[in-house]
Amino acid sequence: MAADILTVCDALVDAVEAALTVPTDAVVERLYLAPMDMASDTDRHVWIFPASFGSNPENRGEDSLTYRVGVIVAERYTSPGEPTVAWTDARVTFVQEHVFDALDFSRAPLVFATTRRLLTTAGDMAVYDPDRLQRGLFWSDMTLEFRELKLN
Repeated sequence: MAADILTVCDALVDAVEAALTVPTDAVVERLYLAPMDMASDTDRHVWIFPASFGSNPENRGEDSLTYRVGVIVAERYTSPGEPTVAWTDARVTFVQEHVFDALDFSRAPLVFATTRRLLTTAGDMAVYDPDRLQRGLFWSDMTLEFRELKLN
């Protein structure tokens, strides 16, 4: 059952890709380790990775599955000097509109793999990392929690 989180992460990658205005706005992928050195990278990245998994009986026929998923959005500032307010604002807006909002299934579930339904139950986001931003790297990380009822 723990492998279900991988299917969930893949569905979340698809949801973020579908929310992009232009498919090349970001490289979206599921992985386990985010690269820490992006010195030569000029792409915007959205990395989605499994964090933890839990299971509890919901009723006689269903289990309540909980998936905690990590998401990182990163992009290198390529102009000389420190990142500008306008540049950083655009990245914060991107995170909100194309990642966080795209993964918010608190009111309407994400239906994937034909019949599976996923609800967002919690989310926590560090809007940006000031230490990395001083070094010219926008880095936003979040942890989202999802719930699924699944026939046992």
